Amino acid sequence: MKEGVAVPADELVITWEGQPVRVTVVGEIDLATREQFKQALARMLGADGDTRLDLRGVPFMDTHSVTAVVHCAERLHREGGRLIVEHPPSSLVRVFQILWADQNGSRLHIAGERDEQ
Repeated sequence: MKEGVAVPADELVITWEGQPVRVTVVGEIDLATREQFKQALARMLGADGDTRLDLRGVPFMDTHSVTAVVHCAERLHREGGRLIVEHPPSSLVRVFQILWADQNGSRLHIAGERDEQ
């Protein structure tokens, strides 16, 4: 990680900040960490207004986890909120845009896309 944070391969570091809800994730989201990530997404449900998911510390996210993010965004939208995904890898942005297009960002909004070198 750029900040020098070392995260074991089978572990995520998930931090929460108050209102509005902001969840920051560090580590790879794969088979070993998927359930931990899904539990964090489930805790986001019911939040009022915009909920932020910061992925700047996530180098990899598997397709099941991408789908879980989209489902979380859809549920938050039904509850009157919106999910803002911050700093995802550009490869994930393309997946979100191609498979789950939302022209006005009312369900899932991407903010601060990372450049991948």
